[in-house]
Amino acid sequence: MLIRRHRAKPGTAEVVLDVPNGNASKGEWKAFALAMGATEEDVAGLTRDKLREQYTPTPNLFDPGEHEPAEVFAYLAGLDDTDPEVHDAEVVRVFEAEKAGKNRAEVLELIGGTPAPTGEQTPPAE
Repeated sequence: MLIRRHRAKPGTAEVVLDVPNGNASKGEWKAFALAMGATEEDVAGLTRDKLREQYTPTPNLFDPGEHEPAEVFAYLAGLDDTDPEVHDAEVVRVFEAEKAGKNRAEVLELIGGTPAPTGEQTPPAE
């Protein structure tokens, strides 16, 4: 069985649970759901697929909309750059999340590396 680890969000007590593989038995998914805090009532009558759908943890991704610009900058500056593809993919993900969320010019400008539009633009003098 493939085992993935589920960890609590940063700043909370660390809890490590083995997440069952997608095709694990209904019993394994039920046990996992109960360990995640579900009650017997919550899981009664649920199929394995419904248990998996409802209790598979979502990753704890950095959401720039929940942070001030300085915190977004600090997060991006602190990214591990030993794997450029992984690093760049995370920068793009944060950029797209910011654009779809608060869309703050100062954050987009820093991430994109180009000045954000600030109203009327004048052509350069020749």
